[in-house]
Amino acid sequence: MVADKAVHVWRECGTVYCNAGMLDVAACGRAFLTRWGDEYMIKRMKKKDACVWCGGECVKVAGIIAEYNPFHNGHSYHIEETRKLTGADYVVAVMSGNFVQRGAPAVMDKFLRTRMALMGGADVVLELPVPFATASAEDFAMAGISVLNQTGVVDAVCFGSECGDTGLLTQAASVLVKEPAPYKKALKQELKNGVSWPLARSRALSGLVTDMEPEALEALLSSPNNILGLEYCKALLKTKSEIAPVTVRRKDSGYHDLSLEHALSSASAIRRVMEKVDYLPDQNLEKVTELLMGHMPPEALALVGAAWHQILPMVPNDFSSMLCYKLFSCNEDLTDYMDVSRELADRIRNELTWFQDIDSFAGHLKTRQYTRTRINRALLHILLDIRTEQVSEWKEEGYCPYLRILGFSRQAVPLLTAMKKNASAPLFSKLGDALDKLPAAAQSLLQKEIFAGSLYYAAIKGKYPHEGRMLNEYTSGVVIR
Repeated sequence: MVADKAVHVWRECGTVYCNAGMLDVAACGRAFLTRWGDEYMIKRMKKKDACVWCGGECVKVAGIIAEYNPFHNGHSYHIEETRKLTGADYVVAVMSGNFVQRGAPAVMDKFLRTRMALMGGADVVLELPVPFATASAEDFAMAGISVLNQTGVVDAVCFGSECGDTGLLTQAASVLVKEPAPYKKALKQELKNGVSWPLARSRALSGLVTDMEPEALEALLSSPNNILGLEYCKALLKTKSEIAPVTVRRKDSGYHDLSLEHALSSASAIRRVMEKVDYLPDQNLEKVTELLMGHMPPEALALVGAAWHQILPMVPNDFSSMLCYKLFSCNEDLTDYMDVSRELADRIRNELTWFQDIDSFAGHLKTRQYTRTRINRALLHILLDIRTEQVSEWKEEGYCPYLRILGFSRQAVPLLTAMKKNASAPLFSKLGDALDKLPAAAQSLLQKEIFAGSLYYAAIKGKYPHEGRMLNEYTSGVVIR
């Protein structure tokens, strides 16, 4: 019996078809077979009381956690493959807001990216709150899975990976979550020998993940999408989720590839084109359209063209004045902010007179101990006033104590009805209504999101001046397609 890829399809109430054969399930029941480490388990959803779909048909919902910064051909491919692999009738995307995990502003605002996602095949887009959208892979994954868990309707989460093997990722995740004594002992010994943390972890795992050679396992744990996929699997295990993990092998360009040689080019390469062309004196819209033709869906590229030099592109240095003011005026201990250690806080203070812009300052702060991404996140958390103590409180509340709808397609109204009935956290699209009704922890998290959005839209208005009010979280409104 082989169920490594956890592919599950059902179209009739009472019957489940999977790659291990056919299973009988009570009427209106839903179940799937998946593999966690060496164990095969049948997980069953609630039965008749959870079946809210018209005609009594059991419907499959898949989740995706993404940034869409910006939405490109690879994202379209991911959504298509998600539907194929899971048999999904609906796809729910959990998307970062105006700031992203690499510690930078999104190249375009979340509502424009939401529209692109809906045009590209997503049915509902939910927001990943900013403290976790800008966090490490572990917290990013935990928050994303938390959102999907709380919808009450998602059956599978599909993510990209370099390895394309869900079984290996879940096997490694199981060891990392359980941390058995042999793993702890091996890890301690490797670290004692002076080995780096990533290499020590892969060597400690090699004796327990038997399906891979040590060199292959090391490669598995050093590839960015594999790392994030591993964290998704860990989050599913930690939360005892009934959501099944499914992975799509990443094609063509790598995560950090800056070339536009393939149709499935990376978001990094596309952002690089936008940022470089942004400084050309004339006809830069025509140039960016020419360069990105064939790398983004035509509808998404048309949205870029319509908003070019009105609200996009946005780059880190657009926030330099804000950060400079914050650093010079802040008399508090910088270690209060997330990702800021004592050593890094002292380095920021001592080197502050070198500040020219965010990019150059982050480069100046970089050391062998602190990667550029870690420094970018630390500086962004200082700017956005994201504090470690606050984040700990939100984690204790389940990471995301609310579900905010950024957009949906009209065909997804039945899905939203099901979410409203089954969600374990408040579900809303209008900020004004939500702020008065949310519990204290959820209110503080949402207020942090609104504050971050206000800084983002203030930077847009400073870069692209226009008459009238600046954009804001309240007036943008949910995107409906």
